[in-house]
Amino acid sequence: MKTHSFAIVTQQLSATGHLHVSHGRVAKLKPDAQHRCAFRITAGRFEATIIDALVSLTAPSTIVKIDLPAGGFSFFLRDVSASHPILIPAYG
Repeated sequence: MKTHSFAIVTQQLSATGHLHVSHGRVAKLKPDAQHRCAFRITAGRFEATIIDALVSLTAPSTIVKIDLPAGGFSFFLRDVSASHPILIPAYG
């Protein structure tokens, strides 16, 4: 079982959204969420821990989809780390 965590940091101090994971499961959201896939960004930060993640270069690989009121985006979990963040200027 592989466990991976990631954070979303934004200049927008508060927002709500939904997290969808394919080929993995959400284990923890921070701040805590009332529902497994619903989250709230507070103080410009949201963190998630994914278990049973598939992060090899072969298919299938874990895909994370973030839905926000202003739009959404998705990424391969294997492509993001503290040393290799994904920067999306439209989201600040």
